[in-house]
Amino acid sequence: MNDIKKYSAWGIVLDPERRRILVTKKLSNKDQTIKVLLALFLIQPEYVIKKFKWGFTKGKVKNWDDKQETALKEIFEEWGINSEDLMLIKHLWTFTKNKEYGTKDVDMSLYIINKSYAKPHPWDSTHIAARIDIDHAMTVIKNGEERTFLKSVIKDIEEVCNTYQKSKTKIQ
Repeated sequence: MNDIKKYSAWGIVLDPERRRILVTKKLSNKDQTIKVLLALFLIQPEYVIKKFKWGFTKGKVKNWDDKQETALKEIFEEWGINSEDLMLIKHLWTFTKNKEYGTKDVDMSLYIINKSYAKPHPWDSTHIAARIDIDHAMTVIKNGEERTFLKSVIKDIEEVCNTYQKSKTKIQ
Protein backbone atom coordinates (compact mmCIF):
# COMPACT_ATOMS: atom_id res chain seq x y z
CA MET A 1 0.00 0.00 0.00
CA ASN A 2 1.26 3.47 -0.88
CA ASP A 3 1.49 6.36 1.54
CA ILE A 4 -0.83 8.48 -0.59
CA LYS A 5 -3.40 10.26 1.53
CA LYS A 6 -6.62 11.71 0.13
CA TYR A 7 -9.30 13.80 1.81
CA SER A 8 -13.05 13.80 1.36
CA ALA A 9 -15.73 16.07 2.79
CA TRP A 10 -19.29 14.85 3.27
CA GLY A 11 -22.32 16.82 4.31
CA ILE A 12 -25.59 15.63 5.74
CA VAL A 13 -28.12 18.29 4.84
CA LEU A 14 -31.24 18.35 6.95
CA ASP A 15 -34.59 19.98 6.27
CA PRO A 16 -35.70 20.12 9.93
CA GLU A 17 -39.08 21.67 9.21
CA ARG A 18 -40.13 18.63 7.18
CA ARG A 19 -37.95 16.16 9.15
CA ARG A 20 -36.15 15.09 5.98
CA ILE A 21 -32.60 14.35 4.96
CA LEU A 22 -31.34 15.37 1.55
CA VAL A 23 -29.78 12.57 -0.48
CA THR A 24 -28.27 12.49 -3.94
CA LYS A 25 -27.56 10.03 -6.68
CA LYS A 26 -24.73 10.45 -9.13
CA LEU A 27 -25.84 9.35 -12.55
CA SER A 28 -23.54 7.26 -14.66
CA ASN A 29 -23.77 5.42 -17.94
CA LYS A 30 -24.39 2.24 -15.93
CA ASP A 31 -27.72 3.73 -14.79
CA GLN A 32 -29.58 2.75 -17.95
CA THR A 33 -29.92 5.83 -20.11
CA ILE A 34 -29.44 8.99 -18.07
CA LYS A 35 -32.20 10.87 -19.91
CA VAL A 36 -34.68 8.04 -19.31
CA LEU A 37 -33.81 7.91 -15.62
CA LEU A 38 -34.20 11.68 -15.28
CA ALA A 39 -37.61 11.57 -17.01
CA LEU A 40 -38.71 8.67 -14.81
CA PHE A 41 -37.56 10.54 -11.70
CA LEU A 42 -39.73 13.52 -12.66
CA ILE A 43 -42.77 11.28 -13.20
CA GLN A 44 -42.32 8.63 -10.49
CA PRO A 45 -39.75 9.81 -7.94
CA GLU A 46 -40.84 7.17 -5.38
CA TYR A 47 -39.98 4.35 -7.81
CA VAL A 48 -36.53 5.79 -8.58
CA ILE A 49 -35.86 6.39 -4.88
CA LYS A 50 -36.66 2.73 -4.06
CA LYS A 51 -34.87 1.25 -7.09
CA PHE A 52 -31.48 2.99 -7.04
CA LYS A 53 -28.63 3.67 -4.61
CA TRP A 54 -28.64 7.03 -2.84
CA GLY A 55 -26.08 8.69 -0.61
CA PHE A 56 -25.00 11.83 1.15
CA THR A 57 -23.41 14.81 -0.54
CA LYS A 58 -19.68 14.24 -0.78
CA GLY A 59 -16.59 15.24 -2.70
CA LYS A 60 -12.82 15.13 -2.81
CA VAL A 61 -10.96 17.95 -1.12
CA LYS A 62 -8.86 19.46 -3.92
CA ASN A 63 -5.78 21.65 -3.90
CA TRP A 64 -5.85 24.03 -0.96
CA ASP A 65 -9.60 23.96 -0.26
CA ASP A 66 -10.58 23.24 3.29
CA LYS A 67 -13.14 20.61 4.19
CA GLN A 68 -15.96 23.08 4.84
CA GLU A 69 -15.41 24.80 1.48
CA THR A 70 -15.48 21.43 -0.25
CA ALA A 71 -18.67 20.30 1.49
CA LEU A 72 -20.44 23.59 0.67
CA LYS A 73 -19.28 23.44 -2.96
CA GLU A 74 -20.58 19.86 -3.27
CA ILE A 75 -23.93 20.79 -1.69
CA PHE A 76 -24.29 23.57 -4.26
CA GLU A 77 -23.35 21.27 -7.16
CA GLU A 78 -25.61 18.41 -6.06
CA TRP A 79 -28.50 20.48 -4.66
CA GLY A 80 -28.26 24.01 -5.99
CA ILE A 81 -28.31 25.33 -2.42
CA ASN A 82 -26.09 28.34 -1.78
CA SER A 83 -23.83 28.39 1.26
CA GLU A 84 -25.62 31.43 2.72
CA ASP A 85 -28.82 29.35 2.81
CA LEU A 86 -27.19 26.69 5.00
CA MET A 87 -26.22 26.66 8.65
CA LEU A 88 -23.48 24.41 9.97
CA ILE A 89 -24.90 22.70 13.04
CA LYS A 90 -21.98 20.56 14.06
CA HIS A 91 -19.05 18.54 12.93
CA LEU A 92 -20.17 14.93 13.27
CA TRP A 93 -17.27 12.66 12.58
CA THR A 94 -13.88 12.16 10.99
CA PHE A 95 -12.63 8.72 10.11
CA THR A 96 -9.86 7.15 8.03
CA LYS A 97 -10.48 4.56 5.34
CA ASN A 98 -7.73 2.26 4.13
CA LYS A 99 -7.81 2.11 0.35
CA GLU A 100 -5.68 0.32 -2.23
CA TYR A 101 -3.83 3.60 -2.98
CA GLY A 102 -3.23 4.56 0.68
CA THR A 103 -5.52 6.22 3.19
CA LYS A 104 -8.47 8.55 2.85
CA ASP A 105 -9.65 10.86 5.62
CA VAL A 106 -13.40 11.48 5.54
CA ASP A 107 -14.84 14.51 7.33
CA MET A 108 -18.60 14.69 7.94
CA SER A 109 -20.70 17.66 9.07
CA LEU A 110 -24.39 18.32 9.64
CA TYR A 111 -26.06 21.32 7.99
CA ILE A 112 -29.62 22.59 8.04
CA ILE A 113 -31.37 24.54 5.33
CA ASN A 114 -32.37 27.93 6.65
CA LYS A 115 -34.41 28.82 3.59
CA SER A 116 -37.35 27.04 2.00
CA TYR A 117 -36.56 25.20 -1.22
CA ALA A 118 -39.55 23.86 -3.09
CA LYS A 119 -37.54 21.52 -5.32
CA PRO A 120 -33.85 20.75 -5.47
CA HIS A 121 -32.14 22.01 -8.61
CA PRO A 122 -28.73 20.37 -8.92
CA TRP A 123 -26.24 22.64 -10.63
CA ASP A 124 -24.31 19.56 -11.75
CA SER A 125 -26.43 17.70 -14.32
CA THR A 126 -24.90 14.34 -13.38
CA HIS A 127 -26.87 14.28 -10.09
CA ILE A 128 -30.46 13.90 -9.04
CA ALA A 129 -31.56 14.87 -5.55
CA ALA A 130 -34.40 13.91 -3.20
CA ARG A 131 -35.67 14.65 0.29
CA ILE A 132 -36.17 11.50 2.34
CA ASP A 133 -38.08 11.17 5.62
CA ILE A 134 -35.61 10.57 8.43
CA ASP A 135 -37.42 7.35 9.38
CA HIS A 136 -37.15 6.10 5.79
CA ALA A 137 -33.51 7.07 5.20
CA MET A 138 -32.01 3.75 6.37
CA THR A 139 -33.82 1.88 3.61
CA VAL A 140 -32.75 4.35 0.90
CA ILE A 141 -29.04 4.75 1.76
CA LYS A 142 -27.46 1.71 0.11
CA ASN A 143 -23.78 2.22 0.93
CA GLY A 144 -22.95 0.23 4.09
CA GLU A 145 -20.52 2.82 5.49
CA GLU A 146 -23.04 5.63 5.02
CA ARG A 147 -25.85 3.57 6.57
CA THR A 148 -23.67 2.69 9.56
CA PHE A 149 -22.72 6.34 9.94
CA LEU A 150 -26.36 7.45 9.72
CA LYS A 151 -27.29 4.93 12.39
CA SER A 152 -24.59 6.35 14.67
CA VAL A 153 -25.78 9.98 14.30
CA ILE A 154 -29.54 9.54 13.95
CA LYS A 155 -30.07 10.73 17.55
CA ASP A 156 -28.15 13.94 16.79
CA ILE A 157 -30.34 14.48 13.72
CA GLU A 158 -33.55 13.84 15.67
CA GLU A 159 -32.38 16.25 18.39
CA VAL A 160 -31.77 18.99 15.80
CA CYS A 161 -35.27 18.46 14.35
CA ASN A 162 -36.88 18.53 17.79
CA THR A 163 -34.99 21.67 18.80
CA TYR A 164 -35.98 23.33 15.53
CA GLN A 165 -39.65 22.43 16.02
CA LYS A 166 -39.62 23.76 19.62
CA SER A 167 -38.02 27.05 18.54
CA LYS A 168 -40.63 27.51 15.80
CA THR A 169 -43.43 26.88 18.30
CA LYS A 170 -42.02 29.52 20.69
CA ILE A 171 -41.83 32.10 17.88
CA GLN A 172 -45.45 31.55 16.89
